[in-house]
Amino acid sequence: MSKVSKFKDAWKTPAKPAGATSNTLISQRVVPPNGPEGLLKQAATSAIPARDKGGKRVVNLKSSLCEPSPIADRMSVENDPDYEELKDSIRHDGQKVPILVRPKLEQPDRYEIAYGRRRWRACRELGIGVLAIIDEDLNDEALVIAQGKENHERKSLSFIETALFVKRLSKEFPNQTVAKAIGVKSVAAVSHYRKVADAIPEDLITKIGPAPKIGRPKWISLSEIFVRFSSNQSKGLARLTGSEKWKTSSSEERFNIVFSYAKTGEKGASDSSTNTVLDKDGKPVLLLKESKAGVKFAFQGKRGAEFSSFLAEQIPALLVKFEEQDDEQ
Repeated sequence: MSKVSKFKDAWKTPAKPAGATSNTLISQRVVPPNGPEGLLKQAATSAIPARDKGGKRVVNLKSSLCEPSPIADRMSVENDPDYEELKDSIRHDGQKVPILVRPKLEQPDRYEIAYGRRRWRACRELGIGVLAIIDEDLNDEALVIAQGKENHERKSLSFIETALFVKRLSKEFPNQTVAKAIGVKSVAAVSHYRKVADAIPEDLITKIGPAPKIGRPKWISLSEIFVRFSSNQSKGLARLTGSEKWKTSSSEERFNIVFSYAKTGEKGASDSSTNTVLDKDGKPVLLLKESKAGVKFAFQGKRGAEFSSFLAEQIPALLVKFEEQDDEQ
């Protein structure tokens, strides 16, 4: 059947049921929900707040009236294919699941998002309203619990995202509330997450990203190394995260870059003058260890071996240049 035929059929008055009279009102006939008349009827009533089973309002809000809660859980990712897929789904099929919001105390005409930031962001970028459940009785504690539980149930946060979420929540809420928000029964688990998030600089975690394929053991190992990190090693790390290779690496690859660098630097952690020299791609090439006895070189990896050969060829010329400098003085 063609689209035109379907369109015409949608407007046809259905056959009279058995026992019906010719006086049956037009308003009493069955309206196909997906037909033109049904869609017009939905559009005419879409501005009227509905109620869910719990008595909370379900409305279509302007995206500009909503804003995320202050405590972030998910980490933003550049070129996120999952987000683009969600956005395309909403563009073509509409928003299937409403977000949860509450009125802002100081601005009751605006709303704070408990969960559904990605759906809200997609709707905002598409320039459409966002379907939302408004819970006027949602207090701060209930908000963060709903936020954490929804994100863990719908799409699990990575280990480090959960650790950061725990760290941020712990500044304002007791461990019992934090445990409920991340769906664990033991408050001891909260301490384990915090220990990792406290040991690794938050700005570095943000640069690495969520790294969903990197689990608890590796993050714990990295945090244990960072407890012993020296200032010189931190400077080397700053150069590492600004390299060209870093910019084009995935979140998991960035973690592995940092982990490799941290393990290399740990070997010389007892020497405060130890420093790692990186190449233009951010790979460790040379480990310098300076002491009263002089400077020791330790070349790192294949690139380091190549640099070692290059340096060996240059040493005679460098020595001549050094002696010429002494003569001038």
